[in-house]
Amino acid sequence: MQSDFTVIVPVYNVADYLEQCVQSIQDAVVQKDEIILVCGDSGDGSDECAARLQEKYSNVKIIRQTGTGASNARNCGLRHANGEYILFVDGDDFVDANVLSRLLDQIRSGQHKFDMLFTDFYRYKRMIEQTVSIRQFGEDYISGTEKIIGKLTGRECFWNIWRCIYRREFLVQNKIEFWENAYAEDLDFTIRAFLKKPFACFVPTAYYHYRLGRIGSLMNCTPSKRVLSTLTVIAYDINLLKASDEIWKQKLIDALQYEYILNLALIHELPHGQQKKALEIIKLEVLSPTCDGLVRAMSIMLRLFGVRITAAVLSQIKRLKRRKEGRTL
Repeated sequence: MQSDFTVIVPVYNVADYLEQCVQSIQDAVVQKDEIILVCGDSGDGSDECAARLQEKYSNVKIIRQTGTGASNARNCGLRHANGEYILFVDGDDFVDANVLSRLLDQIRSGQHKFDMLFTDFYRYKRMIEQTVSIRQFGEDYISGTEKIIGKLTGRECFWNIWRCIYRREFLVQNKIEFWENAYAEDLDFTIRAFLKKPFACFVPTAYYHYRLGRIGSLMNCTPSKRVLSTLTVIAYDINLLKASDEIWKQKLIDALQYEYILNLALIHELPHGQQKKALEIIKLEVLSPTCDGLVRAMSIMLRLFGVRITAAVLSQIKRLKRRKEGRTL
């Protein structure tokens, strides 16, 4: 029997959070829906926790990922998924079961038809135990990719894959998978999905709680691979957008150009010996043309003062921002 929904959860060193994560999902779905826990080589007891959850719930299934990293885990989950729709939940996050349950019931009843359904979400700031509502698209239901993109304001990222529900057949038919062994894989996944002309909608609700500042999170470390990979992926997707004929592309290009500049700050945080390699992959040409005044100003600064000095300034700004947001520094 086909499930209505498959929830894919990568499991890697999240033993302290996994039970809360799975319990919150379990309270939102029905028995025929499936929860796939994709386990890697954790060293903190995550696999044992996953096994206990599988024993407790008949709709929880454990699979082993074939490689490493969150991208590989999600791809493995997609290949084993049985549901008509796909949700991604990270193992250290959790959902509001009541809100998600109502949304899933609406989808089951046919109220929402889509390839990609966007929602709002919450940021949970662990260090200060504060939850902040993130709303980027307004208060009304929106139908259509162009209209959704047109509602984007500010420079907040919009590509988090856990804020979306996907029709599995759309992903399969268009061969949309995650870029493995890479960072910024959710950004790439979302851009490539947009370019496949999905029927998208936005529902003004929020069920996902994204946990900021978790000790051990990949987002709180700065390995050389992260810098090289993130900048490479963003540049690649900017060029993908530039080559497309979509009328909404410049708005997304502007957003990715801003993200590219933000990630230059990571160069300053690398050991001095690794900075040279990172500098070699910088592609400042991806920053033009742009309609973003700040991107234009930063491009001038990069030309005048170079990447190293600009990265140092950006790094200090980033530290202040992360402290304000309650993230681990």
